Amino acid sequence: LGAWGGYRVVLNRKKEAETAASKPKRTPSVETAIAGPATFSRDVEAVATLVSPGRAVLSPAASGRILSVEKREGDRVVRGEVLVRIDPADAEAAVAQAEAALAESRYRYEQARLGRAAAEATATGGVGTAAAALDAARAERNRIRGDADSLLGNARAAVADAVARVGNARSALATAQATVKQEEATLALATVTAERQKTLAEQGAIARQLADDARTARDVQAQRVGAARAAVEGARRAVDSARTVETTARANLRIAGRKNVADLAAADATFRQAEVQSRVAGANRSGGDAYA
Repeated sequence: LGAWGGYRVVLNRKKEAETAASKPKRTPSVETAIAGPATFSRDVEAVATLVSPGRAVLSPAASGRILSVEKREGDRVVRGEVLVRIDPADAEAAVAQAEAALAESRYRYEQARLGRAAAEATATGGVGTAAAALDAARAERNRIRGDADSLLGNARAAVADAVARVGNARSALATAQATVKQEEATLALATVTAERQKTLAEQGAIARQLADDARTARDVQAQRVGAARAAVEGARRAVDSARTVETTARANLRIAGRKNVADLAAADATFRQAEVQSRVAGANRSGGDAYA
């Protein structure tokens, strides 16, 4: 049995060798080319993201509400060109308040100087002068109160008028936009009619004049649409203008209120000072205590 198994192994290996020898050998594939000059492109197509080599952070010298942004990211700008417009209302109000405070300080200084002169006059028996100063201070305070009420009332009326203008401008804009839609619908109908009349005229179903009239009506309607769109743009500019007037009116109202407070404070201080001077003058004349 062992010899028989060895004989089968030898036969199998012999058959495998004969089969391998009978198969054709595969020739490897080789590509050839003739050497010679060639042109290489230096351009390379690729997808990438552009990154700026530099970046600058801008900040305004004064803070405030931004009215408009004149430039966007990627726009080209030059030196001195406006980038952002800031509402000057708060800055103007602060300036007005500072001016009012300065005026009050100057007024207090002047009143202090005058008070000193009045005190000297009172010390020598100028009771009449002190009384006149008190009457003048009282009259001035009443005048300032009246002017303050009038100024504040006018400022409020200006705000109300500006608000009404904004409302009217918005109503006009809505009307103009509705007119544009109506005129555009009419133009669409006129365009369809003109095309239908043209086709009928070419087929000889109607007179050529009817097609010409339809085309003319379409052109006239197109002009009406253009006019309506221009009216919308005008209405939008009117709304923007009315809003600007309203913003200014509200700023003026705030300024008027602050100015009234400063003016009334100065007038009250002057009146109290005149009252003290009047009591001092009376006490000096009678020899009593002015602050009893």
